Amino acid sequence: MKLPARRRTSANTQLLSDITGGIGFEGMAAFEEFIRQGGTLVTLGSAGVIATDSGIIRGVNKRGPGGMNTPGSVMTVKITDHSSPLVYGYDKISHVFRGNGPVFTVPDRDRKYAPLQFGTKHWDEDAEVESDGPYPPLVLSGGIVQGANIIDGQPAIVSKALDDGHVVILSWNPMHRHVNHHDHAFVYNAILNWNDLK
Repeated sequence: MKLPARRRTSANTQLLSDITGGIGFEGMAAFEEFIRQGGTLVTLGSAGVIATDSGIIRGVNKRGPGGMNTPGSVMTVKITDHSSPLVYGYDKISHVFRGNGPVFTVPDRDRKYAPLQFGTKHWDEDAEVESDGPYPPLVLSGGIVQGANIIDGQPAIVSKALDDGHVVILSWNPMHRHVNHHDHAFVYNAILNWNDLK
Protein backbone atom coordinates (compact mmCIF):
# COMPACT_ATOMS: atom_id res chain seq x y z
CA MET A 1 0.00 0.00 0.00
CA LYS A 2 1.50 3.32 -1.02
CA LEU A 3 0.14 6.41 0.68
CA PRO A 4 0.05 9.75 -1.12
CA ALA A 5 3.29 11.67 -0.52
CA ARG A 6 1.62 14.48 1.45
CA ARG A 7 0.18 11.97 3.96
CA ARG A 8 3.16 9.71 4.26
CA THR A 9 4.83 10.06 7.65
CA SER A 10 7.27 7.94 9.59
CA ALA A 11 4.36 6.82 11.79
CA ASN A 12 2.40 5.63 8.72
CA THR A 13 5.43 3.82 7.35
CA GLN A 14 6.03 2.13 10.72
CA LEU A 15 2.36 1.12 10.95
CA LEU A 16 2.42 -0.43 7.48
CA SER A 17 5.62 -2.36 8.12
CA ASP A 18 4.08 -3.79 11.30
CA ILE A 19 1.25 -5.51 9.40
CA THR A 20 3.11 -6.72 6.35
CA GLY A 21 3.51 -10.48 6.11
CA GLY A 22 0.94 -11.65 8.64
CA ILE A 23 1.53 -12.67 12.23
CA GLY A 24 4.65 -14.74 11.52
CA PHE A 25 6.36 -17.20 13.83
CA GLU A 26 6.37 -14.79 16.78
CA GLY A 27 2.63 -14.32 16.44
CA MET A 28 2.01 -18.07 16.31
CA ALA A 29 4.22 -18.54 19.37
CA ALA A 30 2.14 -15.87 21.15
CA PHE A 31 -1.06 -17.76 20.25
CA GLU A 32 0.39 -20.96 21.68
CA GLU A 33 1.60 -19.22 24.85
CA PHE A 34 -1.82 -17.61 25.30
CA ILE A 35 -3.53 -21.02 25.12
CA ARG A 36 -1.01 -22.86 27.29
CA GLN A 37 -1.40 -20.21 30.02
CA GLY A 38 -5.16 -20.68 30.23
CA GLY A 39 -6.60 -18.98 27.16
CA THR A 40 -9.20 -20.46 24.83
CA LEU A 41 -8.80 -20.31 21.06
CA VAL A 42 -12.07 -20.71 19.15
CA THR A 43 -11.75 -21.14 15.38
CA LEU A 44 -14.55 -21.02 12.83
CA GLY A 45 -14.48 -22.97 9.57
CA SER A 46 -11.18 -23.12 7.75
CA ALA A 47 -9.52 -20.93 10.42
CA GLY A 48 -8.98 -24.20 12.31
CA VAL A 49 -5.81 -24.64 10.26
CA ILE A 50 -4.21 -22.05 12.56
CA ALA A 51 -4.22 -24.66 15.31
CA THR A 52 -3.74 -27.85 13.27
CA ASP A 53 -1.23 -26.90 10.59
CA SER A 54 0.99 -24.93 12.96
CA GLY A 55 1.29 -27.83 15.39
CA ILE A 56 -0.25 -25.89 18.27
CA ILE A 57 -2.69 -28.75 18.80
CA ARG A 58 -1.66 -32.34 18.11
CA GLY A 59 -3.79 -35.30 17.08
CA VAL A 60 -6.25 -33.28 15.00
CA ASN A 61 -6.00 -33.78 11.26
CA LYS A 62 -7.22 -31.55 8.48
CA ARG A 63 -8.94 -33.40 5.69
CA GLY A 64 -9.16 -31.34 2.51
CA PRO A 65 -12.33 -31.26 0.44
CA GLY A 66 -11.01 -33.94 -1.97
CA GLY A 67 -14.22 -34.77 -3.83
CA MET A 68 -16.53 -33.22 -1.25
CA ASN A 69 -18.68 -30.23 -2.09
CA THR A 70 -20.98 -28.49 0.40
CA PRO A 71 -21.65 -25.12 -1.23
CA GLY A 72 -24.00 -23.77 1.42
CA SER A 73 -25.81 -26.83 2.74
CA VAL A 74 -28.05 -27.22 5.77
CA MET A 75 -26.67 -30.40 7.25
CA THR A 76 -27.79 -32.71 10.02
CA VAL A 77 -25.58 -32.86 13.12
CA LYS A 78 -25.72 -35.20 16.09
CA ILE A 79 -24.58 -34.55 19.65
CA THR A 80 -22.20 -37.28 20.81
CA ASP A 81 -21.43 -35.81 24.25
CA HIS A 82 -24.36 -34.11 25.99
CA SER A 83 -22.15 -33.13 28.95
CA SER A 84 -20.10 -30.73 26.81
CA PRO A 85 -20.97 -27.04 27.39
CA LEU A 86 -20.35 -26.49 23.67
CA VAL A 87 -23.67 -28.13 22.78
CA TYR A 88 -25.85 -26.64 25.54
CA GLY A 89 -29.32 -25.72 24.29
CA TYR A 90 -29.31 -28.00 21.25
CA ASP A 91 -31.33 -31.16 20.66
CA LYS A 92 -29.55 -34.48 20.10
CA ILE A 93 -30.28 -34.16 16.37
CA SER A 94 -30.00 -30.64 15.01
CA HIS A 95 -28.67 -28.88 11.91
CA VAL A 96 -25.99 -26.40 10.86
CA PHE A 97 -25.33 -24.35 7.74
CA ARG A 98 -22.01 -25.46 6.22
CA GLY A 99 -20.11 -24.08 3.25
CA ASN A 100 -17.00 -25.57 1.69
CA GLY A 101 -13.91 -25.99 3.82
CA PRO A 102 -11.78 -28.63 5.46
CA VAL A 103 -13.09 -31.29 7.78
CA PHE A 104 -11.11 -31.72 11.00
CA THR A 105 -10.82 -35.29 12.21
CA VAL A 106 -9.42 -37.13 15.20
CA PRO A 107 -8.32 -40.77 15.52
CA ASP A 108 -11.05 -43.13 16.69
CA ARG A 109 -9.40 -43.40 20.12
CA ASP A 110 -9.83 -39.63 20.56
CA ARG A 111 -13.52 -39.31 19.61
CA LYS A 112 -14.13 -38.06 23.15
CA TYR A 113 -12.82 -34.71 21.88
CA ALA A 114 -15.71 -34.45 19.38
CA PRO A 115 -18.99 -33.55 21.14
CA LEU A 116 -20.80 -32.95 17.83
CA GLN A 117 -20.60 -34.76 14.52
CA PHE A 118 -21.91 -34.24 10.99
CA GLY A 119 -24.72 -36.65 10.11
CA THR A 120 -26.02 -39.48 12.22
CA LYS A 121 -23.84 -42.32 10.97
CA HIS A 122 -21.85 -43.93 13.77
CA TRP A 123 -18.18 -43.03 13.43
CA ASP A 124 -17.18 -46.67 13.92
CA GLU A 125 -18.66 -48.46 10.92
CA ASP A 126 -17.97 -51.86 12.51
CA ALA A 127 -19.79 -51.09 15.76
CA GLU A 128 -23.17 -52.65 16.35
CA VAL A 129 -25.22 -49.71 17.54
CA GLU A 130 -28.93 -49.84 18.16
CA SER A 131 -30.59 -46.97 16.35
CA ASP A 132 -33.06 -44.79 18.18
CA GLY A 133 -33.96 -43.15 14.84
CA PRO A 134 -35.39 -42.62 12.30
CA TYR A 135 -32.98 -39.81 11.58
CA PRO A 136 -33.14 -37.10 8.93
CA PRO A 137 -30.81 -37.30 5.92
CA LEU A 138 -27.34 -35.75 6.02
CA VAL A 139 -28.38 -32.83 3.80
CA LEU A 140 -31.63 -31.12 4.72
CA SER A 141 -31.62 -28.33 2.13
CA GLY A 142 -29.45 -26.02 0.09
CA GLY A 143 -26.46 -27.03 -1.93
CA ILE A 144 -26.01 -30.55 -3.18
CA VAL A 145 -23.35 -32.48 -1.28
CA GLN A 146 -20.89 -34.47 -3.32
CA GLY A 147 -18.80 -36.96 -1.43
CA ALA A 148 -21.19 -37.20 1.52
CA ASN A 149 -19.33 -40.30 2.73
CA ILE A 150 -16.31 -38.07 3.43
CA ILE A 151 -18.13 -35.96 6.03
CA ASP A 152 -20.90 -38.24 7.35
CA GLY A 153 -19.96 -39.26 10.92
CA GLN A 154 -16.97 -36.87 11.11
CA PRO A 155 -16.50 -34.35 13.95
CA ALA A 156 -18.29 -31.03 13.56
CA ILE A 157 -16.60 -29.75 16.74
CA VAL A 158 -13.20 -30.73 18.09
CA SER A 159 -12.49 -29.52 21.62
CA LYS A 160 -9.10 -30.28 23.10
CA ALA A 161 -7.10 -29.05 26.10
CA LEU A 162 -3.57 -27.75 25.79
CA ASP A 163 -1.87 -27.37 29.18
CA ASP A 164 -4.05 -24.88 31.10
CA GLY A 165 -5.92 -23.69 28.01
CA HIS A 166 -8.19 -25.03 25.33
CA VAL A 167 -8.68 -25.12 21.55
CA VAL A 168 -12.18 -25.35 20.07
CA ILE A 169 -12.36 -26.04 16.34
CA LEU A 170 -15.75 -25.63 14.67
CA SER A 171 -15.61 -27.37 11.26
CA TRP A 172 -18.04 -24.87 9.78
CA ASN A 173 -18.53 -21.15 10.23
CA PRO A 174 -21.48 -20.62 12.60
CA MET A 175 -21.31 -16.87 11.94
CA HIS A 176 -21.29 -17.15 8.13
CA ARG A 177 -22.56 -13.82 6.80
CA HIS A 178 -24.67 -13.53 9.95
CA VAL A 179 -27.45 -15.54 8.26
CA ASN A 180 -27.41 -18.74 10.28
CA HIS A 181 -28.55 -17.44 13.66
CA HIS A 182 -29.43 -20.97 14.77
CA ASP A 183 -25.70 -21.79 14.81
CA HIS A 184 -24.54 -18.74 16.79
CA ALA A 185 -25.06 -20.40 20.18
CA PHE A 186 -22.23 -22.85 19.46
CA VAL A 187 -19.85 -19.87 19.47
CA TYR A 188 -21.54 -18.24 22.47
CA ASN A 189 -21.30 -21.55 24.37
CA ALA A 190 -17.54 -21.65 23.72
CA ILE A 191 -17.09 -18.06 24.87
CA LEU A 192 -19.35 -18.19 27.92
CA ASN A 193 -18.14 -21.59 29.12
CA TRP A 194 -14.44 -21.21 28.27
CA ASN A 195 -13.45 -22.06 31.85
CA ASP A 196 -15.62 -25.21 31.99
CA LEU A 197 -14.31 -26.98 28.91
CA LYS A 198 -12.68 -30.32 29.57
